[in-house]
Amino acid sequence: MELTNGGGHAITMSDRATFLAERATGIGSCKNRYEIRGDSSVIILDTQKGPVEAVIDTSDLALVLSAPFKWSAAYDKRHDTWYAQFITARPNRRTISLHRFITSAPAGFEVDHWDHDGLNNRRSNLKVVTTSVNQLNRRGPSSRSKTGILGVSWNVAHRKFRAQVRIAGKEHYLGGFSTKEEAADALRKFREERGISCQL
Repeated sequence: MELTNGGGHAITMSDRATFLAERATGIGSCKNRYEIRGDSSVIILDTQKGPVEAVIDTSDLALVLSAPFKWSAAYDKRHDTWYAQFITARPNRRTISLHRFITSAPAGFEVDHWDHDGLNNRRSNLKVVTTSVNQLNRRGPSSRSKTGILGVSWNVAHRKFRAQVRIAGKEHYLGGFSTKEEAADALRKFREERGISCQL
């Protein structure tokens, strides 16, 4: 899921060019330790409880190391995961998350971690999506859910389990089912047909 606290800034091509130019001249080079492990590399992030590792594609290593500051770890309680980010210098101080830096996600779009692991920043795990699609890939149902399944509710009047999902502001009603498992299967198939991952 997308880190919402300060992580919504788009990375422009100008930003990326500046960071790469600074890297080439030795100015503002990334100060993190890192390890190359074949096709994947890890950036070491220090936390009070010890280091954590942000995983990236080795092909993105030069870009990630071009950042003029040290990448740090931020824990998101709402999504129960760590994210990698850095904070730019004043006067235009802002927080830039690693997943947005790698994907150069435009303003108004979010970056979805397909496996819900905010430290897995390999491109195969990152999808630039709209907010509504990103919400579909959130981790499980809300605390108010009575069925324990995201998108499945109990219809008292018809005594059926209703399967329903919202995409881009439009409600998609998939039908009423005798069991919540049948409703969950219908939702799963609907999402799979549209390439939307979800933890039911």
